[in-house]
Amino acid sequence: MQEIDEKAGGANGTIYIYFADRDELVEKTFETAITQLSDRVEKAMVEGKSLEEKIRAAMMAKLSFFRENREFFRLYISLRLPEGDPQQQRRHKRNCEPQYRGSVCRLPGILAEVMDRGDILRLHSHMLAHFNVASSNTFGGEAVLEAHAPER
Repeated sequence: MQEIDEKAGGANGTIYIYFADRDELVEKTFETAITQLSDRVEKAMVEGKSLEEKIRAAMMAKLSFFRENREFFRLYISLRLPEGDPQQQRRHKRNCEPQYRGSVCRLPGILAEVMDRGDILRLHSHMLAHFNVASSNTFGGEAVLEAHAPER
């Protein structure tokens, strides 16, 4: 915390005005990062025209976000895995679940539209949305954990 104070140019202990401890600082930073990720993915999905473009754009947005913020997410994972304490688990659920559900809720409409056009086989769009969002999150997490993730 002292290092962060120094790098931010604050007086010794100033950071404690804003954050009770390191865990709170990490959690608030995580909340901000997840919101930024969600906004980036949403923008990418809107810009794509076809289903393939939308999914590709969302995937690339996630991968580039995790690549750009790799060190933070490595730190976060090292502090929180395997599960964290009950309070950390509640925070994680509160911070991640709305973004996950938002992603899953947007995608079925897009999938239903392309199924109606006959571009892809008719499947249960909500289940397909869960699969897509969960798998792209997994790819993003793997990119964070790779020592030298390849540029794509």
